[in-house]
Amino acid sequence: MWIGHENIIEKCEEVVLSDFSEGMLEKAKENVGAISNVIYKVIDIQDIPFDDEYFDIVIANYMLYHVPDIEKALTEVRRVLKNGGYFYAGTTGENGIMETIVQYLNMSFKYENTFSLENGLAQLDSYFSEVHIERYIDSLAVTDMDDLMEYIYSGITFKNECKLSSDEVKKILTSHMKNGILNLPKDPGMFVAKK
Repeated sequence: MWIGHENIIEKCEEVVLSDFSEGMLEKAKENVGAISNVIYKVIDIQDIPFDDEYFDIVIANYMLYHVPDIEKALTEVRRVLKNGGYFYAGTTGENGIMETIVQYLNMSFKYENTFSLENGLAQLDSYFSEVHIERYIDSLAVTDMDDLMEYIYSGITFKNECKLSSDEVKKILTSHMKNGILNLPKDPGMFVAKK
């Protein structure tokens, strides 16, 4: 997200790049590098180790659906945001890659996204004075089925719910390819919330 945006980083007094995972934070350090006003910190969004009204902007990019207690996380975000500050929360909708794959495989389960484009507004509304949503049109053109297989089997939900063998999954998904490409819709968007 920050690669190639040194011009934006330079304009900031301080940028705190954080993740709950030390491995992801190490990857961010690799990608962004050592910049004097950038701090890398392992942080749990449910317990943000900064003073009240510390940040002008907080960004949660495609991660709130992993948080066990979203209410606690939103309380913390609101606490550390300055009055008039903005919270940007990227997430997905109900018509994305995995939902399409589940349909192709004729599976009977539905992914439960605890913070989606469909349910996020109601969750944010009680914490922020203004909230709006920005939806984007996007898709993924898969040309390497092995990469897709690695991606879908990286999720515990799919592994637990799929009763088909990986060979069967690959065969079914390959049957949906046209001209060597499997087009999968993405359903991305972002909430913009003002304190």
